Amino acid sequence: MLVQASPPAHAAPRFQLATVITHTNDFFVDGQDRWRTASVSASMLWGPEFTGQAPSDFGALLEVRTRFEMIAPANLSLPSPGNDRPYVGALSIGVFSHQQRGEVDISVGAELVILGPSTGVSQLQSWLHMRMAPINPLLLEGQLADAVHPTLNLEIARRFQLTPILSFRPFVETQIGIETYARTGFDLTFSPQKPQDLRLREVVTGQRLPALHTWGQRSWGLGLGGDIAYVADSQYFRPSDGLSISPTRARLRAGAFYQGDKLDAFYGVSWLSPEFTAQEEGQLVAALSVSLRF
Repeated sequence: MLVQASPPAHAAPRFQLATVITHTNDFFVDGQDRWRTASVSASMLWGPEFTGQAPSDFGALLEVRTRFEMIAPANLSLPSPGNDRPYVGALSIGVFSHQQRGEVDISVGAELVILGPSTGVSQLQSWLHMRMAPINPLLLEGQLADAVHPTLNLEIARRFQLTPILSFRPFVETQIGIETYARTGFDLTFSPQKPQDLRLREVVTGQRLPALHTWGQRSWGLGLGGDIAYVADSQYFRPSDGLSISPTRARLRAGAFYQGDKLDAFYGVSWLSPEFTAQEEGQLVAALSVSLRF
C-alpha cells in the first residue's frame, strides 16, 4: 500500500494527539513496597496527524511528560541505615521529540528532575500508608535533600520485521543527569498486524507503551525485551551513606497490549537487577498504562 507523502511537518497543523497515563508498582507483582516501588507519569503528545510513523523533522512530534516516583529502602517502618538506599521523592517535567529517519527511530529529550521533601512525594506516600503499614518518620526525615538535576536523554533504535507477526527492535540509549549511563538492548513484538504505531519507553521498567497508531487499526500483541546498562553515576544515592552503586544494571520484561479506536491498554512485568551492591536481590515491577486519543 502506498502512502501519499505529507507536507513538511513544520507546515502541518498541530494537534493534541493523545495522553498516556502510566503507573508502575512492585506491590502488584510480589506484594512488596521497596526500592523502585512506585511511579506515575502522564505524557501529552502534540504534533501533526499521525500517519503510522513519527515525522522526520526534529520537534514536529513532541511529548510533554510529568512524572513522580517513590524510591524506598526495603523496610519502610524499620529501615537499615548504611545497608539500604535512602528514601527518594522525585518529581520531573520534560519535553521529548520523537522522529523517524528512514528505518531509524530517534527519541531525544530534556527534563528537570526535582528531589526532596519539597516535591510532596513523601507526604503523598505517607497519606497512602495511613491505613496500612506505617512509615517511620525518621525515614522521611533522612530522605534525599531538595535538589534539581537537569537531565538529557537520547535513544536510537531500528525495527526489523522478521516475519509477518514478529518484529525485532534493537536500541541504544544514553543519559546524563539524574542518572548517567549508557544502555543497549532489544524488544520483540508478536502481533497479528504489522504495527504502524508510536510507543514510549517507560523509565523504570523499560516497557514500550502504546501511544499512537493509525486510525482503524485494532490490534493486540505480546512484547518481550531486555537490556543492560553501564551506570557511571546516580543522584539517587549520596556518598555519606557509604553505599556503592552497581556498575551494571539489567532488565528483563514481558507484557501484553491492546490497541483500539480511541484507547490503548498495556500491562507488563519487568525484572530489575540490583542497583547497589548491598541490595541482595533484584525485584519485579509491574507497569499499567492507558493511552487516550483525541
